[in-house]
Amino acid sequence: MVIHVKLSDRQTAATDDPLRRSWFGFDPGATPAELWQNNRGDWSLLAERIAAERWAELNHGGRIVVVAELDGPAYEILTGTTPAKKALFGRVLPEGHPVREALFEKPVVYPPGSRNPSWYDAHPGRVAAGAGSSRRNGPGAAEGRCGPVSNRGRCPRID
Repeated sequence: MVIHVKLSDRQTAATDDPLRRSWFGFDPGATPAELWQNNRGDWSLLAERIAAERWAELNHGGRIVVVAELDGPAYEILTGTTPAKKALFGRVLPEGHPVREALFEKPVVYPPGSRNPSWYDAHPGRVAAGAGSSRRNGPGAAEGRCGPVSNRGRCPRID
């Protein structure tokens, strides 16, 4: 399954940013690695769902712009955020990787009224054969459903 993160346009980060970044959001001039580094965190994600996921993607303007493989169940708890938010650990997938090719530049459709920028894909089969399966059989992983952090059970889709 995939953790999806919707990016805003590029914004200047606060001086007390928990990731010590100077900016976040989508910058069309940034490399995929820069986009991942500046947008991998400050999200309200469930620890058990992070542990169950293998892939993450960043999307902007309705299209997937970065695909990453997560580093196991590891994540960073950001200090100074209330409630505590998390940052993902992972690596950007290169061109030619089957999961990147299956997801990159695909449209992302959010359900009407969805305001939360992060959610979990309800359909792991949309990722390259076998590569989209959950890392673990954690809560909700086997069922392949959206997590409660997403949008109150209304699952978005990737066309």
